[in-house]
Amino acid sequence: MARVIRPKSAAISFVFCILFFLVAAPGAFAQFNSGFTGVVVDQSGSAVPNAKVTVTNQATRVSQFSMSTDNGNFRISSLPGGVYTIEVDATGFKQWIQKDVQLESNEVKTIYSSLALPTESTSIEVTGTIAAVETDKSDTSREISQASIENAPLLGIASSRKPAIR
Repeated sequence: MARVIRPKSAAISFVFCILFFLVAAPGAFAQFNSGFTGVVVDQSGSAVPNAKVTVTNQATRVSQFSMSTDNGNFRISSLPGGVYTIEVDATGFKQWIQKDVQLESNEVKTIYSSLALPTESTSIEVTGTIAAVETDKSDTSREISQASIENAPLLGIASSRKPAIR
């Protein structure tokens, strides 16, 4: 004998199923309450707006990023615990990197990043003309005076002159 379901009991069963899923469903999803918050400043302590802050989980290589506000503040939340690398990039500044930052479950860690100006490099360009060398002729001459010849040292030849006293 087949059982007949009455419409009233079917509606009650449906409502109980919906209530069960509404109560049980939030616990079924992984919830991460960890994250990073902080401020991005320059060397003088002034806020750096629109800096890109990227955090990368070193184990999974999953990255998330946020842009700093006009006050230099940033927040990246909903992260699982783990070891992270934090990178801060802003136009006109050197990249700031901090590796091996341990983030525990349900922890919000504050990061203070101070961006430095890039080092100034100087390059010098020398331009000029090279002195012409005459390669067609091999005759070169120079006059040597009698005094230069007489005062020139005699190397390897015994001289009749008296040696200089030192």
